[in-house]
Amino acid sequence: MFDEQYSQALVNAVDSPVFLLDYNGQILMANNQAFSILEREPETIIGAPLWQYMESTPAYSLQAAFESFDPEQFPLNLKLHWRCSRSNCWANATLAVILLADGPPQVMCTITQMLDSYSVIEGMLHAGTLEQIPQPICVTDENDVFRYCNKALRDLVDRDFSEIIGIPGVSIFSYENEEEAAIRIEQRHKGESETYESTIMRPNGELVYVIVSASPIMDSANRYRGAIAFITDMTSQKLAEQELRRSNTELDAFSHTVAHDLKSPLSVLLGFADLLETEIFNIPQDDAIEYLRTMGQTTQKMINIVDELLLLSQMRKSDVTLVPVDMEFIVNEALMGVAYLRNQHRAQITVATQSWPKAMGYPAWIEAVWSNYISNAIKYGGEPPHIEIGATEEGDWIRYWVRDDGEGLTQEQIGLLFKPFERLHTERTKGHGIGLTIVQRIMVKLGGEVGVESMPGEGSIFSFRLRRALAVESP
Repeated sequence: MFDEQYSQALVNAVDSPVFLLDYNGQILMANNQAFSILEREPETIIGAPLWQYMESTPAYSLQAAFESFDPEQFPLNLKLHWRCSRSNCWANATLAVILLADGPPQVMCTITQMLDSYSVIEGMLHAGTLEQIPQPICVTDENDVFRYCNKALRDLVDRDFSEIIGIPGVSIFSYENEEEAAIRIEQRHKGESETYESTIMRPNGELVYVIVSASPIMDSANRYRGAIAFITDMTSQKLAEQELRRSNTELDAFSHTVAHDLKSPLSVLLGFADLLETEIFNIPQDDAIEYLRTMGQTTQKMINIVDELLLLSQMRKSDVTLVPVDMEFIVNEALMGVAYLRNQHRAQITVATQSWPKAMGYPAWIEAVWSNYISNAIKYGGEPPHIEIGATEEGDWIRYWVRDDGEGLTQEQIGLLFKPFERLHTERTKGHGIGLTIVQRIMVKLGGEVGVESMPGEGSIFSFRLRRALAVESP
């Protein structure tokens, strides 16, 4: 049994690099040689686990030794691998337990021999050490051709071993251009390590975003013999970043659109309220009733905007279970919901389908789609609007549609329709630019499709397609 002062003195007395660790693997202290090989200042590493500064393969072995600490399993002999300023370092290390008279045991990690990376990698390849490591790893030769890839990498790129071995590294990992690829390869040939972002194209065309940590493999004569790369899959994070950027872009447009669309009806309400307050006894009764009716319609527009904003927010957060939808009931509900708009524009609506086929969907969202399509047909239809709604069976799909007799749309306008917060008819109707955005997102969530058929002067047909509900799925 020893005391703590003894273990500290022992660390400082050894000529080799030594780390003193607690039983959790955290660095308690180290001698100057140890700080030197890690190229770090003492205050930056004390208290951190040693494997935090190791590359993937040895880090797993080192961490495993401390996960269920048992003094009986020591001493241990391990290979360590860490990143240096220009290259990588490999070494043999011995871990020995120091039992203290007063306090928990400590572990002395001594670097016993520095190794060349070529010998280490060759030994690992021969022993099959890399195959079961969960992090994707690949090894190239001096000609930058793949000579090995572990199972994790094969799974990541969705290719067999035979499809990868023997092909150039640049055929898997993409670069911005050939010049960039040549520069990176040249740096590795000079013995320099690097970490960079890249993408991998799977056979099905799917992109995988990765971070590549590539290190040269140098032999005892310091000759370049290839490279080893540790791959980190960043696809989920990248997609989340892209979604965040897209959401922020939409939010900017959204803020402007909603501010404009709410300001207009609020101005109407304020104007009529001021008029009624100051002239209530001078306004004819019929005019006052008309003002109140207009205020009610304006308030309804604002309620619709708020309802759509709530629906848009719900869709961004929710996943739903698809069920067979009673489309006849949903259509009737949507028609009731736009009754005020229908009366205001004296719209004539014909239901062309007598027996509505059921599709798989989410009733509340499908009603919102119908409401958007029908209200747009009323606002942008003829004067008065003549509208027809119906359904067409297309194999395993059902296409539901709304036909209007409006001015029609150009192909350029059709291309803008489902983009967030676009307006096409601001000169005619002070509409708000979120309705068709909601329709598009609903269809994406439900696995359906949106469609538009239109020609200038010939009206438009807005449609959406959903998968047919099988008979056995009907309640």
